[in-house]
Amino acid sequence: MRSMTGYGKVVKTLQDWEISVEIKTLNSKYLNTSFSMPSYLNCCEIEFNSLVSQYMKRGKVSVKIHVRFLKPPEAIKVDKGLAQAYYEALDNLSSSLGIPEPVKLEDLLRFREIIRFDMSDEEVMRICSAVKEVLEECIEKVLEERKKEGEKLKEVLLSFLEEMKGKVDLIEGRSGKMVEYYATKLREGVKNILPPDVVIDENILETVIAATAERADIREEIDRLKSHVKRAEELLESDESVGPNLDFLAQELLREFNTILSKAKDVEISRAAIEGKVLVNSFREQVQNVE
Repeated sequence: MRSMTGYGKVVKTLQDWEISVEIKTLNSKYLNTSFSMPSYLNCCEIEFNSLVSQYMKRGKVSVKIHVRFLKPPEAIKVDKGLAQAYYEALDNLSSSLGIPEPVKLEDLLRFREIIRFDMSDEEVMRICSAVKEVLEECIEKVLEERKKEGEKLKEVLLSFLEEMKGKVDLIEGRSGKMVEYYATKLREGVKNILPPDVVIDENILETVIAATAERADIREEIDRLKSHVKRAEELLESDESVGPNLDFLAQELLREFNTILSKAKDVEISRAAIEGKVLVNSFREQVQNVE
C-alpha cells in the first residue's frame, strides 16, 4: 500500500546536458499531472505523462524539469537582417524626434524575434530521451517515499479496524439478548396498559414478541461488518492502488452501523454503533491519503 504524498529529486549528467527532475505528489481523487519544463520539450509532454501514469494511479503530481547545457548549443539563431532593419528604424525615429541618444544593443534585444532558440527535432528527441531516463529514476525514488509513508498509514488504519472489530464483537454479544430484551419490554408494556383482570393470550404475545425481535434482528449487519473489516485488512496488504476500494468499504461500514442504530434499542448496542461510526469516519479520513 502506498500513500499519495511523496517527494523526490534527481540530478544527472547525460551526454551534453545536466538534467534535473523534481517531483512532488499530494492527495487527489484522480491522477492529475502538471509539468514545468523548457518550452522546447512541450512536444514530449504526452510521453512524460504516459510514463508517470505507468507508475502512479492517483494523486496530484507536480513535475519540474530543468536542462542545463554543458556546452553551447547550436540552436541559437540570430536574424541579422531583421536586427539591421530594427536598428535603422530606431535610428531614423531617434533622428526625426531629435533624440540625441544612439540606438543601443539592449534596445534591439527587446525585440525577441531577433534571437531565437531554434533546436532541430533530432536534438529535441535526444534531450527528451535523456529526460525520460532521469524522470523514471525520479519516479522510482518518489514511489519508495510513498511506500514508506504508506506503511506508516497502514498501521494507523489497521488500528482503526482493530477497534472496529471490538465494537462489532460487543454488538454481537449483546444482540443475543435482544429477544429476551423485547419480551421483557412487551410484557411490561402490556401489563401496564391492560387492567389486572384481563387474561393475556400467551400464544399471541409470543407471536408479537417474535415478530418484533425479527424486525430488530441485526445478525446480517454484523456478518457484513465482519466481512467488510476483513476485506479492508486484505486490501491494506496489497501493493496495488486500493484507495478507492477502501473508501467504498468505509461507506459500507458506515451504512451497517447506521442500520444497527436504527434497529436496535439496546443502550449498549447503540453506544457501540455510535463509537463504530466515529471510528469509520476517522478511518475514511485517513483513506483519502491512500493511492
